[in-house]
Amino acid sequence: MTSLPLLRETRFLLPTNMTKAYRALFFAGLAACFCAWPALAHAADASATKATDSKSSKTANSKSSGEGDTAKTLPGSSYQTSNYVLRPTDIIFVNVIDDPKANGEFTIGVDGTVGLTYLDPDKPLNVQGLTVAEATKLISRAYVDQKIFIKPTINVTIKTYAERRINVMGAVSSPGLVIIPPEQTLSLVSAIAQAHGPTPRAAATVTITRKMPDGTTKTYDNVDLYKATKGTGPDFPLQEGDTIMLGESPFANVWQ
Repeated sequence: MTSLPLLRETRFLLPTNMTKAYRALFFAGLAACFCAWPALAHAADASATKATDSKSSKTANSKSSGEGDTAKTLPGSSYQTSNYVLRPTDIIFVNVIDDPKANGEFTIGVDGTVGLTYLDPDKPLNVQGLTVAEATKLISRAYVDQKIFIKPTINVTIKTYAERRINVMGAVSSPGLVIIPPEQTLSLVSAIAQAHGPTPRAAATVTITRKMPDGTTKTYDNVDLYKATKGTGPDFPLQEGDTIMLGESPFANVWQ
């Protein structure tokens, strides 16, 4: 054993009367280490297990809460929001918590009004231009004012969205109407893509005609579709009722 030479060397280093005490202290310490080793090993294993469990728990919580994931919205998808602005031909569902018999689906008329269960049919509610949240407050107030309910709890949701259309004409593969997805906007590039893209002889620019709220017509000339498509220029946000005209170019294969 390697301990014996060490002990023999200490005979020369330590006084003779301390050798036995040194040997007793050394072996007592060694015995204590061997006795304590299982407990230390168990504590180390427990600490490592706790750290692993904590890391796994954090990972699970992160996954369940969506941390680390990028939120994705699929093209053409829609989402319900209280900020959606109601329009004619929207179909809404009115849920009256206090009286299920008042529940139902109701279509907003072309004049922007809607009639609801129990309310005076001669006094339809004008909800056109209101958000879903604003329409909910208006309906609740109408039920109170007409003494139908004292303090109703009402939820309003959209069952069917009115179509918003854009007309794409000219040198596209499928000219015609393009639908703006519910609760979303539509850009020039997206509208042309829905029309299956420009033809090989299509020009690089388009003309967009828009009807303004005051009844006048505004024309946007030479809107650069080519640069917007290639990502080297700005895209153009469209509105319901816009008409896009894509002419032909005198130069062949502009889009090749």
